[in-house]
Amino acid sequence: MKELNKNMKILHLYHDIMNLYGEYANVAAMQRMLEKNNVPCETDKLSVNDKLSLMEYDFIYVGSGTESNQKYVLEHLKTYKEDLSAYIEAGKILLMTGNSFEILGKILKDAKEKVYEGLGFFDFTVAEQERTRNTADAIFTMQGQEKPLVGFINKCSTISGIDTPLFQVKMGLGNETTGNTEGIQYKSFYGTHLTGPILIKNPYFLIQLASDLCGKEMKGEYLTYEWTTASNQKYFVIPNPDVDISRLKVNVKYTSDDMYWTEYTRNENVVENNADSTVYYIEEVDNQLFRVYFGDDYISKAIKPGNIVKIDYLVTKGAAANSILSFQLIDQLDYEPILEISQPSFGGKDIEEIDSIKRYAPLAFYSQNRAVTASDYEYLVKTNFPQISSVSTWGGEDNTPPLYGRVCISAMTGGNYVLSESLKEEIASLFDDNKIIGSKRISWFDPTITQILELVSYTISRSQQILLSQHPSSFPA
Repeated sequence: MKELNKNMKILHLYHDIMNLYGEYANVAAMQRMLEKNNVPCETDKLSVNDKLSLMEYDFIYVGSGTESNQKYVLEHLKTYKEDLSAYIEAGKILLMTGNSFEILGKILKDAKEKVYEGLGFFDFTVAEQERTRNTADAIFTMQGQEKPLVGFINKCSTISGIDTPLFQVKMGLGNETTGNTEGIQYKSFYGTHLTGPILIKNPYFLIQLASDLCGKEMKGEYLTYEWTTASNQKYFVIPNPDVDISRLKVNVKYTSDDMYWTEYTRNENVVENNADSTVYYIEEVDNQLFRVYFGDDYISKAIKPGNIVKIDYLVTKGAAANSILSFQLIDQLDYEPILEISQPSFGGKDIEEIDSIKRYAPLAFYSQNRAVTASDYEYLVKTNFPQISSVSTWGGEDNTPPLYGRVCISAMTGGNYVLSESLKEEIASLFDDNKIIGSKRISWFDPTITQILELVSYTISRSQQILLSQHPSSFPA
């Protein structure tokens, strides 16, 4: 590892001809991560017209390109074959995405059956397919990473003969398209067909690479997910299972030249949309991840190839973030802020349990976002405020004494038996648009907690007493 009192040197190699999907963002992400952790660094951009001195650099990145540019780069790198081999064997970090890493194998056969000799660092072979491109969203797992990695693959090749894959495929395409492994890893060389800004999409992978680069643990994570929409891309997987989907901010640029972002809001009622509605939809997929998708220019505005989509999101720790009374400012300000904590943090909740889903999924269908019956109110409160661990609702006419024309609600969170007044007001405001009841016609009832102490008595016969004396562990204490 390099001494941290010197600049880390980053090289974006073939930045001009191997940059199909905005891969420059990977280099920018690494530089920003280092600077955020007070590690000085500098970035160079070199290509086929430059003289390369690879061992000068601590981190080298190569992105994806057209098939013809890939062959051009292959021929150029043959001049620096020994230097690149020495770089990899020295354990320095090399990240190659898209089709760029294919040139490190033995043989590369194009769609016309023309055979190219690769750099020969590894024994795998590559075969391109004519007029066939395989595209897919991808979810991968990686040894040493607790979180899954996500991205998009767009390739026309299959690879055989990789013994040390980088990823296990949970969804998407593998090296041999239908296989369950993807990419390649050797020492600190990482090759994958994932395209675009994969280090922004996968902040934990970025943190791992930056930590390995500097020899110390990097702190912090990126909470922005941005990519250029590829052809046929419909779904955009948020790369973190701990995302707070209630606070997503989705913005779109229709071209890279646009100065302003267009904000998209979460769809609330599809029957109110039209072809120009700038809304997004969200649904849960495998591995507790969520994916965002858009309309089709009929029910709402569609996303087209070349559009730039950015998602800002919060990562939460669920119930672990409750009951916090002290906070520490991590940024530097020109003044000393005065913070007053009025109450401990609350509202955090872990992922919904299966039994809860079974109960509230049918209510979602019955309610259709209306607030008419008592069960409608129960569903809307529970789904819009996931910190509510238990809720009971009933019509005022069923109350004792009767409260005609009102809705009665009793609720509690996981760590607080009594809801705060501010949370009650926030819940009540959910029904402001309901002209039948409205927020002013809700009556709150704090829950009554009954603690149950269970006493268990045993009647032991003489035969059991003998058995117990002979085998004390065979009978419950």
